[in-house]
Amino acid sequence: MSVFKKLSQTSSPGYMIQLDSLRALAVFGVVLEHYIPGSVYGSLLAAWEPAFPLEWGSGVTLFYVLSGFLIAGILLRCRDIISSNKQSIGFTLQRFYIRRFLRIFPIYYMTLAVAAILFKKVRSDFLWHLTYTTNIMVFAQNSWDIYASHFWSLAMEEQFYLIWPLVILLLPQKQLLRAILITIALAPIFRFIGYYGLGLSSIQISVFPLGSLDAFGLGSLLAFYTHNRNQFKDIKQNLCNCGLWICLPLLVFFTIVSFGFGGTVLLNALIRPTVLAVFFVWLINGAAKGFGGILGKFLELKPLVFIGKISYGIYVYHYFMNPIFDHIFWYFNLANSIPLLFVFVLKVIATLAIAIPSWFLVEKPINNFKKHFGYEKALLKPS
Repeated sequence: MSVFKKLSQTSSPGYMIQLDSLRALAVFGVVLEHYIPGSVYGSLLAAWEPAFPLEWGSGVTLFYVLSGFLIAGILLRCRDIISSNKQSIGFTLQRFYIRRFLRIFPIYYMTLAVAAILFKKVRSDFLWHLTYTTNIMVFAQNSWDIYASHFWSLAMEEQFYLIWPLVILLLPQKQLLRAILITIALAPIFRFIGYYGLGLSSIQISVFPLGSLDAFGLGSLLAFYTHNRNQFKDIKQNLCNCGLWICLPLLVFFTIVSFGFGGTVLLNALIRPTVLAVFFVWLINGAAKGFGGILGKFLELKPLVFIGKISYGIYVYHYFMNPIFDHIFWYFNLANSIPLLFVFVLKVIATLAIAIPSWFLVEKPINNFKKHFGYEKALLKPS
């Protein structure tokens, strides 16, 4: 039985079940990193700096490439509708932002409100959390904390959602591919100039939007090639082959160099994120088509798919388990007496105990309102 055998791809976008499992794997990577640090919090910042190892960010990078792929795919299909004179750009943008609002804002702002009541640090940064600018206004100043530092990536996603529809929908067709390629190239250039020219710290380079444009851009490039499959079939295949046969071995090499021989900033900080994103292009393309064999069966396991569905809630809630359990352990004088693995399991259970009811009671009901805000105006029933 082949591990990498793929199922046939349909021409309609549809629901790509294996992508939900990729979300599950991505959020698990993030949770694992945040729940089992090198030590509790004292070495958290120190782990960022020495060689700029971005292994912690692999789950976040996967989310970014996925976002680029899915959002660009939606926008490219909307662009076709606009081109056929069936609806305006204004209507399409309105529907896009409404649907993003329904999916993202409710539990984010609900969580932010509760966190602001519980934690002084969240209150002090409340305005920046509220406006999705914490990555630039707070964390770029090296003001990391143990409460809401994971919000930096949500801010980055929201900034992408704000700008990218304008790029996809407003640029002339002939300029679109060039714009995506330039977007991808900007990230490693920014990381190089930021580190060697501007003297930015690893945190600053990570949290500035320019530092992750290659991940969003490569996901969008995959969507562009998929949308124009007849024209770019061979180029898309070459990109995916590069992700598997070149980038995966490179990632292994970077890991050996980083951990076995000290590593370098050039490899880990400037090159590795792009290489990682190209590997994820291969992975996402395969999951979108539908992996067959053992890998396909694994990616269609119902528990894994369900975790992927609730992954946004898991991400929003999970980081707050650290200070909450720290306070509990401190209160009962258990901080140094509980095994790390047991603490990890407790935090995971607590996170799921919040994320699962959140999905069924808040997210899913609100998400169902999206059916009233379809992308295609011609299919909407008159009121």
